[in-house]
Amino acid sequence: MDSIVLWISSRKPTASLLYQVIKKMVPEEQLELTTDIESLTKKLRKPGQHDIIGVIMAGRREDLDLLFSIRSSFNDLRIILILPDGDQETIAKGHSLRPRFLSFADGDFTDVAAVLHKMLMNNSKKREVGV
Repeated sequence: MDSIVLWISSRKPTASLLYQVIKKMVPEEQLELTTDIESLTKKLRKPGQHDIIGVIMAGRREDLDLLFSIRSSFNDLRIILILPDGDQETIAKGHSLRPRFLSFADGDFTDVAAVLHKMLMNNSKKREVGV
């Protein structure tokens, strides 16, 4: 079963919207919400966490810097990364975290929902086949 780790660094209305979008798609027992970097790191480093999908929203550039400092925790993790802005430097730093998908905090997160849905469906198919 997939586990979704949702890291939201701020209490902005967009963070609440993202949470609501994800909550509609993922059963509560599969969703782990965290708001601080220490909890995120701990959840990502738990043994046996092969089916984790990280949905990570960096509400500010400072949050992206924090994520960059723990980037080794993301090595084997499938990440959907939501950036605070579309500045070239921000996008470059976001890409260095090697996300599966990159989005921006000023949207309605339908793109994030679609990508997350596809990732969950692909994992479900792999389990059915026994991969």
